[in-house]
Amino acid sequence: MGYAQRYFDPHPTVYDYPNLPAWAIFDAQYREKQPILTVMPGAPAPAWITRDETLEGLARQVGIDPAGLRVTVDRWNVFARNGKDEDYRRGESPIEKFGGNVRDGRPNLGAIEKPPFYALPVRAGALGTSGGPRTNVKGQVLSVSGDVIPGLYAAGTVAASPTGRAYYGNGGAIGPAMTWGYICGINAGREG
Repeated sequence: MGYAQRYFDPHPTVYDYPNLPAWAIFDAQYREKQPILTVMPGAPAPAWITRDETLEGLARQVGIDPAGLRVTVDRWNVFARNGKDEDYRRGESPIEKFGGNVRDGRPNLGAIEKPPFYALPVRAGALGTSGGPRTNVKGQVLSVSGDVIPGLYAAGTVAASPTGRAYYGNGGAIGPAMTWGYICGINAGREG
């Protein structure tokens, strides 16, 4: 089972997802090299990124078992030093290799060892859609019977994906959103 699927392992008796939120745990080495969402390397860490000088202190701040975090980080650090994620094979797919540090042969694998340590909640969200309303070649939304709904257009991730369940990769929603937005705008202008 992939690591992303673990987020959605339900608890069988309380009808909740005990693995949410998950936590992205990283250290000063990572902060010095990588942007964290909108925060660039070298910029001060905002309040929405939890910080502590020890892993145990970080764990207590965010409600993680400190001993469990220590065991997990120690295991991860062995993987990082060996260049292979034994649990989930992170860094092995072509897209991860493309986006990772390929120069040292360990894309996406770095030890978590230099304080301060940081935690960022990872919550479930939607990247795109393989659902949404069907449209015609003008971007007009179609009813369930296939008729055009006058004045209603859809583009990008709010419309049914032209690729079905597939996803192009990083930035894969931008091109179709721009193209279909342009098509919808032209046709909405003509309709109005």
